[in-house]
Amino acid sequence: MSLKSWKKIYYPVPAKKVSKRNAIAHSLRKWQGLFRSILREHGLRRDGVDIVGCKGEGTTFGVGADNCALCARYISTVSDEHRRCAECPLLEFTGEGCRDGQWTAFSLCGNPRPMIKALKKALAAQQKEK
Repeated sequence: MSLKSWKKIYYPVPAKKVSKRNAIAHSLRKWQGLFRSILREHGLRRDGVDIVGCKGEGTTFGVGADNCALCARYISTVSDEHRRCAECPLLEFTGEGCRDGQWTAFSLCGNPRPMIKALKKALAAQQKEK
């Protein structure tokens, strides 16, 4: 198992290629794969916000805006952080942006649960709109 096997399941399509309609689901899938037990199954571990091979081999996968489908589709070029994310469905449907605790829970503690909870809430709200 490897980063390649992890990506095949949890990040099969690059964020920039995901449609707006599928951005929440794509993000949710990625975050569901960030539990320590799942990473370990693929011979991976978290190092800060990077996913790396347990033995240091291979490339890294940095969890952040570069591989977030929501950021790829909704982030603006405005320098004010809160306005940059104003159109993000996570903010729209939950009232919170990813920097309102969810991101910190992962980046500092390795806990993907708060982000998963927020993404599930946003996905449910999006599906009700259809």
